[in-house]
Amino acid sequence: MVDNKMLEFDPRSYQIEIMEQAKSENLIICLPTGSGKTNIAIMLIKELSPIVRLSLNNGGKRTIILVKTNELARQHEDVMKKHLDLKIKVYCGSLNIPLQDRDRWNEEFENNQVLIFTVQRFLNLLDHNLFSLHQINLLIFDECHHATGDGGYVTIMKKYDSCPHCPRIIGLTASISGQKIEPNKLQKIACQLENIYHARIETGSNQEEIIQHSTSVKSKYTRCINFKTYISEKNRAILNIFKIVENLSEELNKYLKTKKNQSESANNSLQIVDQSNRIEMQCRTLDQLKSHLDNIIHIGYELGLYGLYLGLKSLTNYLKSKLPDITIIDKDLCVKIRNQLDSLIENLTEENKKLCSAKVIQLEELIKNNTDGQCIVFVDRVYTAAFLCQVLNEKFTNSIKIKYVAGSKAYIDETSSSNKYQREVIKEFRDKDIRVLISTAIIEEGVDIPDCNLVIRFNKPQNFSSYMQSKGRARARDALFIILRDEPDLKTFQMNNDEYENYEYMEKMLKKNFKTETDLDQSLDDNTNYLTPYSTDKQVKIDGVRAVQIIYQYCAVLGNGEILSPRFCTSTTSYNTFQCILSMPVNCPIQKDIICVNKTKRLCKQECCLEMVELLHKNGELDEYCLPILPEGSLTLTDDDDDESEKVSIEIFPKQSSYFFNEYDHLSTDWYLYRINISNNKDLGFIVPYQLMQLPVFTLYGRDEEFRIEIIYLKTINFNQCKDCLGNFCRYIFEQVFDNMNIQSESNLKFDIKSSNFKLLPCLLTKFDDIAYERIIS
Repeated sequence: MVDNKMLEFDPRSYQIEIMEQAKSENLIICLPTGSGKTNIAIMLIKELSPIVRLSLNNGGKRTIILVKTNELARQHEDVMKKHLDLKIKVYCGSLNIPLQDRDRWNEEFENNQVLIFTVQRFLNLLDHNLFSLHQINLLIFDECHHATGDGGYVTIMKKYDSCPHCPRIIGLTASISGQKIEPNKLQKIACQLENIYHARIETGSNQEEIIQHSTSVKSKYTRCINFKTYISEKNRAILNIFKIVENLSEELNKYLKTKKNQSESANNSLQIVDQSNRIEMQCRTLDQLKSHLDNIIHIGYELGLYGLYLGLKSLTNYLKSKLPDITIIDKDLCVKIRNQLDSLIENLTEENKKLCSAKVIQLEELIKNNTDGQCIVFVDRVYTAAFLCQVLNEKFTNSIKIKYVAGSKAYIDETSSSNKYQREVIKEFRDKDIRVLISTAIIEEGVDIPDCNLVIRFNKPQNFSSYMQSKGRARARDALFIILRDEPDLKTFQMNNDEYENYEYMEKMLKKNFKTETDLDQSLDDNTNYLTPYSTDKQVKIDGVRAVQIIYQYCAVLGNGEILSPRFCTSTTSYNTFQCILSMPVNCPIQKDIICVNKTKRLCKQECCLEMVELLHKNGELDEYCLPILPEGSLTLTDDDDDESEKVSIEIFPKQSSYFFNEYDHLSTDWYLYRINISNNKDLGFIVPYQLMQLPVFTLYGRDEEFRIEIIYLKTINFNQCKDCLGNFCRYIFEQVFDNMNIQSESNLKFDIKSSNFKLLPCLLTKFDDIAYERIIS
């Protein structure tokens, strides 16, 4: 339903001026935050709306708005529905319409007039010929400065070049560039942006009026004593605490290098491939542990000893809960790390536990003095956001409500913040239930909080766009934008000083009727055109980026959502290029490895995927539109990262790692007998020297049918009584049955349980759950 009670706004003169220009030419509208760029887009949609009110069958067209995130999509939807008497729908996150459902997509485009997409979802529709650019009257790119590399915006505009009836293009931005640039490069970047969008940058002629209606923000730089420098000069005892943790990280790093070298050596021998796999799994676990340590050291220097203390507590809790299960890593090393961390925590005095950095103390004062407004604190790491939130909540107890958002993949203390949770937190902040919101860069763009009067950069902005966008979150009148600076030395201070002066200068350039110089070189440094897209007779064009996505989605279909992944092996060649080998899962009918060489890792991976997409399509593994063929009742594939839609009943099992059994001669004589139920077949079993964790029932998917697998523990047996019989049985299987499947002349398989890292012996069972010795011997 369309609401007949539309909100109206009085357009400003510069908004009317720019809208009139946009009716006859493509524009990149570059205006300061708060100046009403979205209102210009709304005015233009109204002006061009007669054709979108028609049916597509009667020559009608549609207006498309493209955004980078789900949050921005929903925000645009809210604004558009207040001002337009058109049918508006947003396509992101929980709205999960499979690409294979062409009839449903035809209905969506027929029944709606303004459609808002996250860029990847819309690009997939174009790639698979579900919609065409010539059916669009107006294409709006929000935060259009993100047109870099082989990103979605750039890829869509490449399709625009070959469109017979091109739509009007409008780009919205406040910063021109999302890269780290200097003022003398701004003209060149602006020309490149104009070239990508076939558009002209427009900043408006009445700058006084624009500035009057834009967000009024005062910038301030606050210098703080660097915590690391302070303790190095004033408190060596505290510095030594950090040194202990740093030494642990360094010891772990040396251990990792040794193990990875062992893995590379093991990879060169087929006889010890399981040794290589064990070491690789071990290294992945140790890499995670080292990452925890490094992040804790970082937040310690950022937040002070209090931050280090909270981080150490978090890590020791993690180790205590996971160590019994993480038996694939060197247990002695982990116990040593845990014990040293426990010792550090116990020896910290209560005074030291609460010792904060000067930045945290300054931040506390700023929040305390901001009694009437709301505050956003921007940080550069997920860990910093999580632990800074803990520190501030401890300091303010319940007097000021503080929360943080850091992306749906943020995972601290086994707590993952979903997209739904983060939207709820942002809504609480917008509704003033939260006074202080700590965030990574995820809300720099587009999140409008009218009463936010204080924005603090706890860490320096990474580039000009980050500077402009975070500054733009301060929307209240006479708002304040503060950057906390704690450079460790004069050289770094001066370098950052120059950078901030450049940002301020470029900001002024954009506010002074900025125009590009037409005689500048507008050539683009673009290496995405080296790969020829795969085209079909259905006018489907699959480029390298989309090909990679299709391969992963196809593998998900092979396992019906279970973990089946393509394998990419990338290496450097002697010609300063890269070689990529793509191997598909074993149940893929195409077992040929794809080998490609190109000048970058990214390109050779994409080239492999393009070749595999062509093979899969020609072999009937993809449908006529190059989409994976979904079995009836299978999981739906989606490209959006959102968790709101799934209402499927699931069973959750704690994440654990299996034992790798060592030292064959020293194992107990009591082994454990298990039966493997494969649908209705109950003849197969195995024995292992330790009792396994309880395994859930799972399903294996063949090409034409599925098998229900259940692992059932039966009883203990005396290994010495069955050792010779099962050893001969396994030797026969490995060296006669399996080895005869090889096409090579030399034998590759050898049964050698003493050298194997994993002790598991298969066997046949009787209906009474005993080992079927007679069948095995025969």
